[in-house]
Amino acid sequence: MGGMRSLDAFAEHKLQTRAARGLLRRPVAFRRSGASVHRGGRSWVSFAGNDYLGLSVHPAVIEA
Repeated sequence: MGGMRSLDAFAEHKLQTRAARGLLRRPVAFRRSGASVHRGGRSWVSFAGNDYLGLSVHPAVIEA
């Protein structure tokens, strides 16, 4: 168990250091429609998934 506490302490230290430097990021909710995501009144193309071409919502793909 000592190793686990050591790893927890290491991770906590890294998180605190990043937070103190303003580098800690948190997940942000967004609205998705096809390959686009909408956040803060702007639209973006999302390359974070495997549907950046929006084919999952294409009528021919849905029909097939």
